[in-house]
Amino acid sequence: EYKRNIITDTRGCGVLLREKTQARFENNRVSGLHVNGFQAGDDSDAFLLRNRTEGCEGSGIVIYDRATGSFFSNEIERTKLAGVGIRDNAEPIFNCNTIKNCSGSGLVLTGEARGVYSGNIISNNVCTGIGLTGDVHALFDGNTVSHNAAYGVWLQDRVRSTFQDNVIEGSGMSGMSVNQDADPVVHRNTIRDGQSHGILVHGAAKGLFTNNNISSNKSSNVLLTGTSSGTFERNTVWGSPGGGVLIREKSTCSIVANTIERNARANLAVLDEGSPLVLRNVIQDGDGRGIVVTGNGAGEFTENYLSSHALAGVYVGGDSAPWMYYNVIASSGASGLVVEDAAKGKFSHNSICGSSCAAVALQGTSQPELHNNTVLHGGRGGIWIGERAGGVVK
Repeated sequence: EYKRNIITDTRGCGVLLREKTQARFENNRVSGLHVNGFQAGDDSDAFLLRNRTEGCEGSGIVIYDRATGSFFSNEIERTKLAGVGIRDNAEPIFNCNTIKNCSGSGLVLTGEARGVYSGNIISNNVCTGIGLTGDVHALFDGNTVSHNAAYGVWLQDRVRSTFQDNVIEGSGMSGMSVNQDADPVVHRNTIRDGQSHGILVHGAAKGLFTNNNISSNKSSNVLLTGTSSGTFERNTVWGSPGGGVLIREKSTCSIVANTIERNARANLAVLDEGSPLVLRNVIQDGDGRGIVVTGNGAGEFTENYLSSHALAGVYVGGDSAPWMYYNVIASSGASGLVVEDAAKGKFSHNSICGSSCAAVALQGTSQPELHNNTVLHGGRGGIWIGERAGGVVK
């Protein structure tokens, strides 16, 4: 047991545990070391409580091999590398620690690291707040990840970790980046006020994202791109100047039972060759359009409720061909449904009402199929068909 010691200015590690060492460290101060402040490997098992590690040339804490241990209420700051690094098959418990002002990332897990990380404050680090790569399976619960210069949370490779009840805010890049083959569970988190996207899902990543509050990120609150196929369900996505949910490239995601509101540009947009399932969402109160599908976009849009957009409730353009049925499109500042350019698509059993312009406007050389829709109370008529537009209306 080691208490109230000062370890400073050594050329090696401040504390090194190997083999099957068991030790307790409490209220020690470790500073100015040329390597790592605390390092535990092999099958060691440490207990660290209220220690302070700062100014190391390496990391503040490094845990590797099969080491375990419990780390409570420690302070790690101003390290040259990551504040805390966990690798190999290490499996610690980290609770209520502060990791801040490090020149690398705050907390990094690699290899097949495991563990539980809860109630920590990870802030103002030069790189990412939490970075995971490899086959990491860990639980992150109730952490505050704040004002890190790069990503708040960065996941890649085959990460299968769970993030729940965390606050991720003020990130210099995206609040959460999910890349390559990562497949996390992201539940009940608050992701807000980032300088880029709130959640970025790219590469071939998947993931289940439920009951999160995603707001006020400068680019779109959610961007899905590449061949990603994540599922977003029961989230609240609101207040972004860059848009609500943006689906690009060849993403085939599922957007189910979310509330998407008060975003600028479009509350939900599908570009390139995106082809999502968009089901039973509330999409409302936008400064631009409700749903946009353009490029070669497609997808299935059903049982959504759209209302109170400054422009069109639904805009379909380019060479896109979505299938939209059983939606309600109400109170649009322009037309409820606009189909233009060379767009096609099938639109059936929708209720389109209360728009300021014609309820439905078919323009350009569009060739949509409209079947069994209810069209009511258009400010400038029901269905307007331009000179070159065609399709089927019945």
